[in-house]
Amino acid sequence: MALWTVALDKDGKQINIENAPRREKYTCINCGESMMAIKGKKRELHFRHHVVTEQCNHDYWLHKNLLSLFIERLGNNDPIVVKGPQEDIDLLNNDSFDKEIKFENWVPDILIRKGDDVLFLEICVTSPCSADKISSGYRIIEIFTTDTRAIEELSSGPILREGKYYKVEFHNFMEFADDDLSEDVHTH
Repeated sequence: MALWTVALDKDGKQINIENAPRREKYTCINCGESMMAIKGKKRELHFRHHVVTEQCNHDYWLHKNLLSLFIERLGNNDPIVVKGPQEDIDLLNNDSFDKEIKFENWVPDILIRKGDDVLFLEICVTSPCSADKISSGYRIIEIFTTDTRAIEELSSGPILREGKYYKVEFHNFMEFADDDLSEDVHTH
């Protein structure tokens, strides 16, 4: 399970674990329960609940918030350029986008359409794309993270192949010509 790296301080403001003094009181940004800063030398820095609670699921929360972030960026026409395997990919260069709708045999996190062509934007916190989805031939941009700090890192600017708190994999991109990648979203 991933570790919480962001919590709320005593004033209700988000604080990263790097900036959090050890002996302060913190609150979980998901469930509102009390947390403490763990800043030892043996494990990665993180926040931990004082009382373990079943209803607070970091991985679900992170996936849901990253999905909302990308839907908001697309909806606000906030430029989203992904540094692709050969060329930059402009996600705003589309006719439409939908969150978690069935497309053929799959339900991509975000389905981006341009004409008859599609691209899947997938966010992986715990479950990567299935081999079946990858073998569909559809282009897939898959963003991997387990760190809550990726939300801030992905909230603006371009999406790099590897950020400080995330990495990106591209599926079914290499088969297209260089000049096609930045122009359109293609299928198989």
